[in-house]
Amino acid sequence: MNELICDPKLIELKANQDRDTIESLVDYYGLENVLQLLGEVCSAKSDHILDNWQDEKLAYFLDIATSNILQAAFNVKNYNELLPPKS
Repeated sequence: MNELICDPKLIELKANQDRDTIESLVDYYGLENVLQLLGEVCSAKSDHILDNWQDEKLAYFLDIATSNILQAAFNVKNYNELLPPKS
């Protein structure tokens, strides 16, 4: 059974299926909403790691990831205002 899990062809197939699933989520909900949700997941993971594992470095990394992802969501929402003016 473990041989199947480690089969590179199966791993690639699963990765492609996961990529397709994420693309479908973006198509259906919009990139901004998917990024907002991902930011919430990172924040919850950070809290969980800090509370249960006391791993301050990993929690800090996830907090930074949360900030970056939420900034990306903001940029997507406001992309017209963020674009440089056309010459």
